[in-house]
Amino acid sequence: MLTPLHQAVGQLSEDPKKDTSIVDMMLATGKCRLMEGEEVGSTVFAYVLHRFERRENGLAKELAFRMLDSISDVNGDRSDDGCTLMHAAFNEPGLIDKLLQKGADINAKDNYGQTPFLMACRSGPGLLQFLVSRGADAFAVNTDGFSALHIAAANGRVATLEYLLNLDFEGKGKLDIEAKTNRGNTPLMIAVGENHEEAALYLLDRGAAPTGHCSDRIKVTALHLAAIASMHRVADRILAAPDSINEINVHDAKGRSPLAIACNAPSPTIVPALLSHGGHINDPNPLTGNTPLQLALQRPHHMGPRDKRHGDPALILLRHPDIDITPRDSHLRHPLHLASLHHNVPATELLLRAKNASPNCTDKYGKTPLSYASNPHIASLLLEHGANVNHAEPNGWTPVHRAIERCWVNAFGVLVRNGADLEARTGDDGLSARERMESMGGYDRWVRREDDFLIEDVKMEERRASELED
Repeated sequence: MLTPLHQAVGQLSEDPKKDTSIVDMMLATGKCRLMEGEEVGSTVFAYVLHRFERRENGLAKELAFRMLDSISDVNGDRSDDGCTLMHAAFNEPGLIDKLLQKGADINAKDNYGQTPFLMACRSGPGLLQFLVSRGADAFAVNTDGFSALHIAAANGRVATLEYLLNLDFEGKGKLDIEAKTNRGNTPLMIAVGENHEEAALYLLDRGAAPTGHCSDRIKVTALHLAAIASMHRVADRILAAPDSINEINVHDAKGRSPLAIACNAPSPTIVPALLSHGGHINDPNPLTGNTPLQLALQRPHHMGPRDKRHGDPALILLRHPDIDITPRDSHLRHPLHLASLHHNVPATELLLRAKNASPNCTDKYGKTPLSYASNPHIASLLLEHGANVNHAEPNGWTPVHRAIERCWVNAFGVLVRNGADLEARTGDDGLSARERMESMGGYDRWVRREDDFLIEDVKMEERRASELED
């Protein structure tokens, strides 16, 4: 809710004469709160300061100084989130000096432990230099344990990191580049976790330890974070450290190794590096049982340009001499099932031709890879290598029943050309494949419904991709 003072200041924007008499009268009472509001941005003082950066700069600055003249308790006037006038004016040197003259605490903390100096760490070093010259505490930390270095790293401010790391205070020394937040994160881990690769590389250049750190809550190392963010340059620096051998196969709280994460990252840039440095290629997740290969085969269908440039991680793993293709997932699906289900034609071909995978292996539902083959090229590959076109699941469903059910028009054509039995009946509803198509409106209408099923499949894939990210 806007205060009367806020309303009066707001009306000045619409007043061509910029008559401040009402505002002056209200300020003269000495009873106006300048920081009333839920958070600093909703206060009248912050509203006026925003005018410094936009139109009406002169009037806004004049009003800001008048406001400060009208208030006696510059430390007690706070927004609901604990911000003081100094927090609101943290990037305005002239106002900071005015506040200091009136006894303001330059190291005041809001409800979250943020000081004006910590707020300024989100920007460039010039402002920090000014604040330090006025007595700001560069060693302050907020309630989450974030130091100035953590905040600068979280915002990717390399120049700010340089300034902070060059500070050296008599009696206190330098800022700790290995300081940890309440959750155990160092500035390096924060930089990588927030996807600021240049900041992470700079911290490494300045001596940040590449290993030996682990988040207390989710048990991730810097290497896990580099894998999540696909930061191959950071990963290379970490892997070059002798101690990386002790962390390359560490599992986080979700049971994921760096290699497993890299196989499912937005871009699989660091998979080869992890393998070459001793990443366990067949190491299962102790919680889910998933192997890196299974995760790689379940990547979202469509890869972006970076993925294509760095290669399909499933193919990288399958071409490795130590890969084991025998482990199955929780549904007892073989890697060939996954390659078929997730439209990975090259992986299907590699499994069949180079790894001699059986095209008739069954999962816990009695399905062969052919029952998952919506892609006609995969269906053809499976059939070329001996897949049983009429394999029946325990309920009597065959691949052609599955193709009709999901409107896989092109795959259906491949199955029919290879001898699919359209008269075979299922054991549950008793329909033959031909009758199932008739129940869906007959062949012509069934073909026209393909787009509807494709849209549904796309939505299902989007949900699956979102779940994988979580």
